[in-house]
Amino acid sequence: MAYTNPEEARAYARAWRKANREKCLAYHRKWATANPDKVKASVQQWLDKHPRYQTEWARSKRTGCSPEQFRTAFDKQGGCCALCHLPMLEEPRADHNHETGKFRALLHNHCNLAIGMFNDDIRRLFEAIEYLNLFQ
Repeated sequence: MAYTNPEEARAYARAWRKANREKCLAYHRKWATANPDKVKASVQQWLDKHPRYQTEWARSKRTGCSPEQFRTAFDKQGGCCALCHLPMLEEPRADHNHETGKFRALLHNHCNLAIGMFNDDIRRLFEAIEYLNLFQ
């Protein structure tokens, strides 16, 4: 069936793919398996055009912080780190509980790393404070 109107051709193709979903998926899987380099290049090209998606997706997988939670926390914290209360001059890090995976707040990278170095152990953090107080 030849279409002179490109919109009609797209609509027909869309309807055919919807009606033949399994056939399309099987073809795509076969093609992707035979062409891994093309798949990788295509994915990389898309990610290059959409860099925020990769960052948000990775953050969500790693910390359980959705893009909506991230924006809400940033606004609620007034653009400041939840630990040191200084303004965020770099990309905030989503702090999360490593046992439960629950998102806690947004921190500077170095504040997040500092907590992580103490394995989120409150006792060790208090010991570090006592140590620093010895040399005040």
